[in-house]
Amino acid sequence: MALNIHELASVIASGKQETLETPDLMEFCVPLTFISEGRDINQRAISVLQSTPEALSELWTSLDVTRAQMEDSWKNWIYKCGAWLRNVYDFGSYREIYHTHFLESF
Repeated sequence: MALNIHELASVIASGKQETLETPDLMEFCVPLTFISEGRDINQRAISVLQSTPEALSELWTSLDVTRAQMEDSWKNWIYKCGAWLRNVYDFGSYREIYHTHFLESF
């Protein structure tokens, strides 16, 4: 999950945010396999990440990306995650992306 968040920061840092606004499928460097671990493990991952806010924010600040930039791109990022999951794992297999509201609660 941390790598997924860092990958968004990398997209922003490289100036490719516009790719998040297209209907095209995105190729992720870090596959979203953590989603398959289910609700309990994903909720625990969220708790662990949020328990160390300084380390968490380094996922984007280390790339000179601001929290505002992350928040501005987050909705489109989650949409791209969902599209990737539906494409790779078939449409109905994954209905919940556990970290959808991650930044809101951090």
